[in-house]
Amino acid sequence: MNKLDLVLLPKVGIGNLKFGTTIDDVVKLLGEANEIEEFNDEDCFNTTLLTYYEQELDLFFEGSDKFVFSAIGVDNPDATLFGKKIFDMKEPEIIALMEENGYFEHDESFDEECNEKCISFEEACFDFYFEEDELISVNYGVLVSDDGQIVDI
Repeated sequence: MNKLDLVLLPKVGIGNLKFGTTIDDVVKLLGEANEIEEFNDEDCFNTTLLTYYEQELDLFFEGSDKFVFSAIGVDNPDATLFGKKIFDMKEPEIIALMEENGYFEHDESFDEECNEKCISFEEACFDFYFEEDELISVNYGVLVSDDGQIVDI
């Protein structure tokens, strides 16, 4: 498995892995995933999830006619966003970092069952998940059409 540069790039991808890449090309780059799951919905829009334990990454591929890399879940403490190690930061610092980089609008929600707080920046397609004021996961991605094209929001 190749080591992936853990630079989170809003609307672009992570490191040199870009949104819109096919599953085959991701496997060529990163090697076989540790776990593969497939999800199907009633609208015939399907999702395949590749999990890489060592990298602490979940890669989501979506589409109905063509599957492409569309979203990522990152739990790796070495990940950076806008030059900062994001998992070393507290909630107010992350909000300030996003604002410094042009993302001002955000929503907050709390899942009592999981005891998680989520701060979402819809324009950037970013969700930051916190448990007891510690960042535990970052999810972000892009919208994808049925034919595997990235939809600009």
